[in-house]
Amino acid sequence: MKFCKTCNIKYKNDISNCLICNDILIEINNDYVNNYPTYIKENMFKKYFYNIFLILNIISIVTTLFIDYSYNNSFFFSLIVSVSNIYLIVFLKLLFNNKSYVIKSFQLTFINVVYLITLGHILNDITWAIDIVFPSLLILNTIILLITTFVKSKNWQKYAIFLLISVLSNILIIILNVLNITTIKIFINISFLFGLLVIISLLIFTPKNIKEEIKRRLHL
Repeated sequence: MKFCKTCNIKYKNDISNCLICNDILIEINNDYVNNYPTYIKENMFKKYFYNIFLILNIISIVTTLFIDYSYNNSFFFSLIVSVSNIYLIVFLKLLFNNKSYVIKSFQLTFINVVYLITLGHILNDITWAIDIVFPSLLILNTIILLITTFVKSKNWQKYAIFLLISVLSNILIIILNVLNITTIKIFINISFLFGLLVIISLLIFTPKNIKEEIKRRLHL
């Protein structure tokens, strides 16, 4: 029996390459396949560096809150610093994890949007965060996924669902313009048109065998 590690598919017939991704098949003797993830040894330098970084940021948060309240009887400046410190802690944590950079890209895009919208609320000016930065980050994330999918086309299954979600996000963001939530509409319009262009291009240029595999996986 042959097995494709990329697609996680078994073949009973005697072929050498996967019919879906064209990767070389391996020979297996029974129906059991070891799918346990590879053990990755923890990087101690990263661990200690992150712990020190975490402590310094907590000290920064407590210190700025204390100083700001003591001298100004408010938390305006310290809230900006504290939100930025929390953002840096989460950002570095995601950057140091062992997940694929595609998943990291999604996570980092999400926390960037949350951080900028929170900062906008503190500054009482959320327009730039929602109208400009949000659609720009979605476009950038889709571009990264497109490049990754084409460069690593043999493993397209790993990235297809993320690419689809990202493209749909580019398109659905137009709802903000329709509901008049935004003030500067051009960047969201660009994101919408970019998403439509990507969808149309994928429908036209995606190989037939990949389209059939996507249909099969979605039970269409």
